[in-house]
Amino acid sequence: MKVSLKELDNLDRKLLNLLQKDSRLSAEALAVTLNSSRSSIQRRLKNLRESGVIAQETVILSQDVMREKISGLLEIRLEKVTQDILDEFRASMLRHDEIQQCYYVTGTADFVVLVVAENMTHYEDFTRKIFTENKNIKRYNSNIIADTIKAGLFVPLKEEEEK
Repeated sequence: MKVSLKELDNLDRKLLNLLQKDSRLSAEALAVTLNSSRSSIQRRLKNLRESGVIAQETVILSQDVMREKISGLLEIRLEKVTQDILDEFRASMLRHDEIQQCYYVTGTADFVVLVVAENMTHYEDFTRKIFTENKNIKRYNSNIIADTIKAGLFVPLKEEEEK
């Protein structure tokens, strides 16, 4: 069952904003913050999970841990853009844990990809194997990340005005 953003009421939106910032908050703490009952919060959480609004709950590693890794943003231009080539490229991106994020974009690149590797040797080997040896890739530009200023997946959900 798919739920549209328009179907969420203000309490759901507030709940999702809080959880995106700290998914460890208990139903009790959420209920107090949102001036609601624990059972109401638990029901809403169950519905948000079952409907797919909450797609995944995960752990984010600290920047101290991430500084020990090599991260790169790659801009990828395909040789040609046909549906079968796009589908093949998308599928290949899903197969590798090193690929953290992949976006199909407009502009000078077709895709932008975030890659995280153990070290520079691993990064070079991985990008060579996945991108250089792919006959459907015309070119790619690799940008090594020197410092992360802000990273996150928080999507602010604004409350709707009362009617």
